[in-house]
Amino acid sequence: MENTISCQMDIEKLTVLLPYWLKHNQQHIRDQEIWFDEAQKAGLSEIAAELATVIDYSEKIYRHIKNAIWLIKNHDALKAT
Repeated sequence: MENTISCQMDIEKLTVLLPYWLKHNQQHIRDQEIWFDEAQKAGLSEIAAELATVIDYSEKIYRHIKNAIWLIKNHDALKAT
């Protein structure tokens, strides 16, 4: 019983945290894109290339957080199968 309650509390926490992380990550991506553009304008091509990689990873993180949100929302349905 205690383990079930703890698991439910974790699910509730994740239900709040995941959308926050998604929004927070979106802001990071926007900021990274701004600085990517600035680095390009300044002729800092190597830095811009690194920032492009950072943006790519951040977008992958975004997709994984979205997947986690979908999974947490469908947790009970997935358990039943």
